[in-house]
Amino acid sequence: MTPPCEARAFAQCLVADVIRARGIGKVAAAAGVNRVTAFKTLKPETRTSFTTYHSFLTACGIDFATRPIKPGSRSARK
Repeated sequence: MTPPCEARAFAQCLVADVIRARGIGKVAAAAGVNRVTAFKTLKPETRTSFTTYHSFLTACGIDFATRPIKPGSRSARK
């Protein structure tokens, strides 16, 4: 299993790549955040909240949703 810090860094890198591909200025404006804040968010050492990432992904046209894991499924932790 991947340690949480590695998983977080991986997810942060993916979101940053999507934001850069869509254009940081456009995404920041659509998310209601200024460009400086968007650039700070993309730094690897920044601990950004889920809400901020969700705002950026929504601005990119990506719907990110979570759902409970059903008991007994392969994904359920034991």
